[in-house]
Amino acid sequence: DIGYLTNLKALNIDENEIDGTLPSTLGNLLQLEYLSARSNRLSGGIPTTIKSLTNLSTINLASNALTGPIRPLIGMTGLKNVHLYQNTLTGSIPAGVFALPNLENLFLSSNHLTGTLPGGIVNAQASLTGLYLSDNFLRGTIPNQICALYQLDNMFLDT
Repeated sequence: DIGYLTNLKALNIDENEIDGTLPSTLGNLLQLEYLSARSNRLSGGIPTTIKSLTNLSTINLASNALTGPIRPLIGMTGLKNVHLYQNTLTGSIPAGVFALPNLENLFLSSNHLTGTLPGGIVNAQASLTGLYLSDNFLRGTIPNQICALYQLDNMFLDT
């Protein structure tokens, strides 16, 4: 069980055709700073136990078949880079994602996210440099608060 590797700082299992769900025991890897399982066949949701990974700065679960909300990431204050593009994640983008104090890049393109961009996006003004939300089912207007993201150098909102 992966949860026994409690001293692990980096885990990269990209492009291995691994299927199944992410184990809840990932939450036991308290030293983990980097997690990448890109381009596999992972399904199911992001386990809520992932919140325990307070040292995690990069999470890359892109190009899988993950479903459900991105809510488990809220409160993960160490996160800098979030790569969840090309999945089938659903629900709205919670304002709490933009309250992550160190968030630099948010890749959520090519999912099934709905709703509007939250006004709370302004909370990411100190660190957000990349915002990638293309190919979702977002609607409404772009909030004026997006103009306060003075660090932003890449923004993709196209369909």
